[in-house]
Amino acid sequence: MDVLISTLNPSSFAAQIPLANAAKIAGVKRFVPCSFATIAPPRGVMVLRDMKEDVFDHVKKIRVPYTIIDVGWWFQLSIPGLPSGRGQYATIMAANTVAKDGDLPSALTDSRDIGRWVARIIADEKTLNKQVFAYNEVMSPNQVRDLFERLSGEKIEYHSISEDSILETIDRVKSSKQPQDVNKLYSMQYLYSIGIRGDNTPEYAQYLGYLDANQLYPDVKKNSLQSFLQEVLDGKAVSAYAHKFAAAKN
Repeated sequence: MDVLISTLNPSSFAAQIPLANAAKIAGVKRFVPCSFATIAPPRGVMVLRDMKEDVFDHVKKIRVPYTIIDVGWWFQLSIPGLPSGRGQYATIMAANTVAKDGDLPSALTDSRDIGRWVARIIADEKTLNKQVFAYNEVMSPNQVRDLFERLSGEKIEYHSISEDSILETIDRVKSSKQPQDVNKLYSMQYLYSIGIRGDNTPEYAQYLGYLDANQLYPDVKKNSLQSFLQEVLDGKAVSAYAHKFAAAKN
């Protein structure tokens, strides 16, 4: 097998340890462990990243050829709620809460473009045993809001949450095993990393040693946030994880 790509939810991350062992025995030429998220420090800021780094460490320990791919924050999770309710069908959580003033930039990607990025990355020998950051564009929450206001003709209300409030919430739920608290921990740590620390940027990715997919493959056709938000307004968008919700209903 040439390439093995892992795409798992957090509860299954540990299953990649035996998967990597099997890949080693089978002589897999490239193992892509499950990352596919925002740029963050290797440890100590986000529990989800800590769990992924455990897998990365094991892959490197047993010397399986690898490529780690991160993709920033999805367009599909960046849709602010409108007063009219337009676009609500496409959201699983309205992006109307921002950290502090909402001015920090963040790398954003249309989830439909991830497969296109990955196809180029795994066919490139330069990305073997490297980390690669693939993203469509970089915008702050305020820029996203301004763009959606212009397209929709509506005024969007944002709610600011302070650094202290985010950290207090993280501290309160971090030891809980209740599903709602675990999800709250994940969301607050994302907000802290992206909105307070400003981790999810090409500059920080470069500092951490990532290759930039936009520099490697400037010819890749990728969707813009503007065109995606117009799809939302036109009723043509699909919400994040729509396939999972559909399966649950069935």
